[in-house]
Amino acid sequence: MGYNCLQQSGGRLMSPKIVYINSGKSSDLKDTGNDSYHLCTSDFITEMNQNKLTKEFDFFVFEDYKLFSNTHIDNLMTNQPIFFYYSDFYQLESGINKSDKHTISALFKETIGEHNFSHFLNIHTLIQSEFCNSPYKSVNFSFKSSLEDIEYATQLLEKFVNAIFNTISNLEFFEYNLILRELLTNAVKHGNKLNKEKNVMLTIFFKNSEKTLGFAVQDEGPGFNYAKHLQSIEKDELRINERGLFLINEFCSNIFNRNNLIIVEIKK
Repeated sequence: MGYNCLQQSGGRLMSPKIVYINSGKSSDLKDTGNDSYHLCTSDFITEMNQNKLTKEFDFFVFEDYKLFSNTHIDNLMTNQPIFFYYSDFYQLESGINKSDKHTISALFKETIGEHNFSHFLNIHTLIQSEFCNSPYKSVNFSFKSSLEDIEYATQLLEKFVNAIFNTISNLEFFEYNLILRELLTNAVKHGNKLNKEKNVMLTIFFKNSEKTLGFAVQDEGPGFNYAKHLQSIEKDELRINERGLFLINEFCSNIFNRNNLIIVEIKK
């Protein structure tokens, strides 16, 4: 099992360059800041490929789901992740299956605002560097620190795995659900101290090539050193008193932890 620490360039994460895409009658690439652009077009693929701008950006974000659903993503000449906003489970299921060639990530429109989105971009930068060096699928969701909202997250997990797996056993789903609940419960109770003014950010990701599932969970608490804490606990004590850590250690093949963010990959 590997434990990783974030290596930041110059002591900080580099700001990603983003293209926000909406539909429109004319194409107009507008600079909306130092690192983000707004593209209004009805033909995103032609616009980007003809202008050969795809290599200049880190992420593409479809704010218009209808435009995303009508775009032939596989014709885009880039390896950069493509995000789209969805508003219901149907859009989620159909959207993440538009391509196996590209990284496709779904953002739940109601819960991911501008502030949270920047955190999700950092999470995906880490998923790419530490876990996925080839295309993957993911869904991203944010909720307030309430134990009740964990139930919605488990529904989201069920919809996601049903959309990407041809078949999945009850035991496999039980393991996925168990690990997710432990991670989210830790974030709500121990990270955010049940403060409903604080957010929990969740990314569920699936590596296309290896057919493995992973979770990224970030709270707004002070964080802790997972590996150091784990090493300080005797095995029997870990099993009895630290149930969440024990399960994560047993079921996960790779664990990344930095402050209040943990990313895990489930063993095959």
